[in-house]
Amino acid sequence: MAKTAQHKGSPESESDVLVPRYRSVSQRRVWLTFDDGPHPVWTEKILRILDSQAILATFFIVGKRAAAHPEVLKKIAHSGHWLGNHSYSHLDLTRLSKSQIRSQIQRTERLIAPYLNPRRGKFFRPPYGRHNQVVDRIASELGYRLYFWNVDTLDWDKQYQPDRWAQYSVDQIRDRDTAIVLMHDIHKTTADNLSAFISRIKALGEVRFEPSVDVSLRDTEERDEAVEAVIEASIEAERSQKSGKAALEALRAANTKLTEVDLSTAAPGALAALERQLDAIVRKATELKAKMLQYWGFRADQVDRRSNKLN
Repeated sequence: MAKTAQHKGSPESESDVLVPRYRSVSQRRVWLTFDDGPHPVWTEKILRILDSQAILATFFIVGKRAAAHPEVLKKIAHSGHWLGNHSYSHLDLTRLSKSQIRSQIQRTERLIAPYLNPRRGKFFRPPYGRHNQVVDRIASELGYRLYFWNVDTLDWDKQYQPDRWAQYSVDQIRDRDTAIVLMHDIHKTTADNLSAFISRIKALGEVRFEPSVDVSLRDTEERDEAVEAVIEASIEAERSQKSGKAALEALRAANTKLTEVDLSTAAPGALAALERQLDAIVRKATELKAKMLQYWGFRADQVDRRSNKLN
């Protein structure tokens, strides 16, 4: 992911500011994402605009606001938009302990979980875009993939209000092949100018609005090929496991015969060690399979059904 643009609360240094690199493209793909909601007024207005434009977006939910406005959260989900986790209290997670980071993510997950589609996977955007190895590791352990942006509208910045943020963002999107746009559905000026912003994006030429950064891959042959590769690897792991077990049984039978003539005393220990190694390999393969399936948004039972067709 490209370096993120300066965001509210981020260090105001040149190294934190995205410098757009433009190039000619035939079709622009744009992802609209909204952070910090839900808001009882402005999120509702944004939903109406998106619905009128037939555009799906991704909303990164702050848990404490979702707890205060559960009806708006439900409306976002039922409108077909994607939900992401944006922590519970919108704190700088790099300053928190491991248990606090985990709690921030899990508290919000409990609120949005009823509306998450397992095939879509789980996405996490750390507040202010601030993260480190600890944050990344905990998010990964909880089954999340980090989701950033490469176009910061600065719609929160008073210098870009009420509508300067729109043209500022269009200037970044121009000639980009992909634009992941960061906005905030808690600001009146964002809701008031969203329709005009979308019109300006469309005026750039051929544009395809995507609901999530993953959807373009998940709904194509590439996704199916990747899933089939996981299934094939799973089948091969099962075959290897059966072969390994068969080999162990053969070794045990041979060892029994050797023991009968008192030619082997160390073999039982060696066989036990081999069996532990085999079990460890199979366990690792199973864990890897589970992680890959989670990445692609499939449940094990779905893959088992497809595996049976390939066997």
